[in-house]
Amino acid sequence: MFIEELRERIREYIGINHESIAPAYRVLDEQDCGRYTRSLICYTGSEDDEIPAYLLVPKGEGVYSTSPA
Repeated sequence: MFIEELRERIREYIGINHESIAPAYRVLDEQDCGRYTRSLICYTGSEDDEIPAYLLVPKGEGVYSTSPA
């Protein structure tokens, strides 16, 4: 129990929010790459700057699959 209390105090001290909020982003482009889909996305950073990034989503079965179980 001591470890969880310590973790909680550290989270409060550095300002980590427990609420999980899905980030808002825009999909600029998508490409089927066979075993995965590559999306070029853009999201707003902490200083209101636009940050482009690639999001790779695997296809098929497996631990990280997007297929319904």
